[in-house]
Amino acid sequence: MCFTPDLTSTQAEHNALLEHLSAMKADTFTTTKVCFGLPANRQTLLPSAKEAPNSRTAKDSSRVIATTALALGLYVLCGTALLADGQAGKSVAAPPPASAPEQRIQKLPWRGSLGGGIQLESGRTNGRGIMISGELAKKLTEEHLLEFDGQLNHSTFKAAGGPRTVVAHNMLFGGQWSRPLNKRFFIADRFILTRDRVLGINDREFNASGIGVNLISSPRGNFYIVPAFGLGAQTTSVERINGLAMGFAAHEKFEYKLSEHWGISQWANLRTNKEHTSDRSAKVHFELTAPALHKRVFLSFSGDYTYEGILSPQALLNGATRNDIVFSVKLNYRIGN
Repeated sequence: MCFTPDLTSTQAEHNALLEHLSAMKADTFTTTKVCFGLPANRQTLLPSAKEAPNSRTAKDSSRVIATTALALGLYVLCGTALLADGQAGKSVAAPPPASAPEQRIQKLPWRGSLGGGIQLESGRTNGRGIMISGELAKKLTEEHLLEFDGQLNHSTFKAAGGPRTVVAHNMLFGGQWSRPLNKRFFIADRFILTRDRVLGINDREFNASGIGVNLISSPRGNFYIVPAFGLGAQTTSVERINGLAMGFAAHEKFEYKLSEHWGISQWANLRTNKEHTSDRSAKVHFELTAPALHKRVFLSFSGDYTYEGILSPQALLNGATRNDIVFSVKLNYRIGN
């Protein structure tokens, strides 16, 4: 026999019902179960009539606590899952990229060589002496290149027609700035300072600018030429060519690495005078580099050819000629890598 009490009934009514059922005959309700109808088709068995009221109350309290704990656990679990889904659905903004460390401007070193040795001169002076020469280059930036080259010669020889000893002292200094326009062409400006005591050239400066072209550019060698036009000034023993004058100029340079230890290099300078066509000069330099003797120290063998279009009366008196050849053996020190 089943009763379906109202859920709004009090606990006292439930207890009265249980006492009424206990008073009935045991054989009539041997197999009878008392139940309460619950909403949502859920049913909970009533305690046995033999159970004491205090025992039933304790069990009911335990069930309420367990049910509450389970509900709270499910609530926390579901809430955590929903929160995780919500966070996953949101687009998380990427953190701002770390600021790149400040790049220091790399100091590009000087490169080149400086050396000195003995020389033998034939043609203009037929003398013996010493030579000091060097080449330096430095990249101011990745595009701007600065180059310097120079020679200092000092020798003595016997003047023509007499025992008089003549001191031959000459100097050549050149500097060039260049900047590439593309892989083949570049813009350049070159300055040359020349002094030659035998030829009567006290001071000659010439500055020219032009567009250069790279004819060969490879890991083993380079070859370029710079035709230019510029302005020069000179003070010599020949009065008519002194002063300012426009003119054409050219500079070319060739370097090639024959092997790991041997290399060759060559450069040339050409200058003309627009007002006096016979006033022209040229200098060509060849050099063979030998294997290093010790780290940065190496030997080199060089030859220089010099041509001068106009000779001063003093140069002719000394027996000088327009052509001059100098051979030298130098001990050099390499600068940079």
